Amino acid sequence: MDILLLVGRILLSLLFLGSGVNHLAQPDGVVGYSAFREAPVPRPMVQLTGLWLLAAGLSVALGVWGDLGSLMLLLFLLATAFRVHRFWRDADPAIRATETAMFMKNIALSGAVLITFALFRASEAGWTLTGPLLR
Repeated sequence: MDILLLVGRILLSLLFLGSGVNHLAQPDGVVGYSAFREAPVPRPMVQLTGLWLLAAGLSVALGVWGDLGSLMLLLFLLATAFRVHRFWRDADPAIRATETAMFMKNIALSGAVLITFALFRASEAGWTLTGPLLR
């Protein structure tokens, strides 16, 4: 069972690690989208969230204070869902549909990282490099 939990954590983390790398290595597209969605201070926020995603993704994948990493991902997902993917403000049906899908994806992933948080807290997350930070 430990191997399944480890593989699951790594697979979940790949999304956030890839996004973090994209935020830092190719920021212009993310900055442009963030500006279009009226996110505050797009360029610094893209850089900050890129580092945040890398740190949190590595934390969950490697099991280094994975409970903290899970909460970091939860915060990112909820903030992005409610600040960036505000589909209810979009009049264009195509944009509204895309933003609805992105909002729902973030909400669903929030559930996944909450489960991951609970597993780390219960020391049931499979092989890890450290125990949970938050007791």
